[in-house]
Amino acid sequence: MSELSKDSLYMAMDMTAAMAAESYAQRTGESVENVLLDLLGSRTADMLYDSETSLWANGPEYVADEFANEMSAKG
Repeated sequence: MSELSKDSLYMAMDMTAAMAAESYAQRTGESVENVLLDLLGSRTADMLYDSETSLWANGPEYVADEFANEMSAKG
């Protein structure tokens, strides 16, 4: 299996973030734009954009679940 280029890796991370935000927005009724802004400022995003954790590789639903867990913990 070949490795992704740095540009392709960040594109995959961005696409995963966008799809996760859309999924979370559908669950909660919030706007995708607001969710995306919240997601990008979250601990979940820190892990998503950390190439060591490879959170993005788990897919958008997994990322949306992680974000939901983070939001629940905040109360």
